[in-house]
Amino acid sequence: MKGKQIRQACGLGLMLVLPYSASAASITNGSFSAGVGHLDGWSAITSDAGTINAPGDGTVILATGDGTTSAIPAVLEQGDDGSFSFTNPLVITPNDLSLSFNAVFSESLISGASASNPAGEVFNVYLYDANSPASYLLTSIDASTAVTHFLFDLTAYQGLSVALSFELNHNNDGYTSQVALSNVDIAQQTSAVVPEVETSLLFLVGLGNVIGFSRKVNRKKNNS
Repeated sequence: MKGKQIRQACGLGLMLVLPYSASAASITNGSFSAGVGHLDGWSAITSDAGTINAPGDGTVILATGDGTTSAIPAVLEQGDDGSFSFTNPLVITPNDLSLSFNAVFSESLISGASASNPAGEVFNVYLYDANSPASYLLTSIDASTAVTHFLFDLTAYQGLSVALSFELNHNNDGYTSQVALSNVDIAQQTSAVVPEVETSLLFLVGLGNVIGFSRKVNRKKNNS
């Protein structure tokens, strides 16, 4: 009986100090597999001949299109709809560590064009601040790159409410470019949070009951 009571008291104390986890930002549908058109959670903004298409294979393809004259013909955003209204921004918390994604680029000469070299069309990744006019360029990737995986530190932006924007630029160089974007994700820390003061006090109460019970048992032994 004594051992059972001690185990119950200890168990209560241990149960009360289990850590909890804080909420953090997360990308909605970063695998481009949900909803009609596989773009739930995203806003696709195109102009001129630009196109955005999610074929259902886990990618979304942003393309400048043949003959486009727009400087930014294809933009994919989360946290805003392209109007800077920020009705549902991403909140970057202290638990949010990094943004990662895969991107495969390709370029081709537009039919009838005389250009001989692609002239640096770029894929820009921005964070737009929902509470100020500020914008933060995370990276500007040349469309001719062979790199396919990208990782960016978010710790400098913790505490901000933002829109995440992928923007394919075009510079009328006689080439059309496209990017197949996939696996967009925000990595979060998983370490345990220090328990609240009230939880610690309850643990101490449970521990005190164990000590008090042990002393009572010892006192009975000494008197017998």
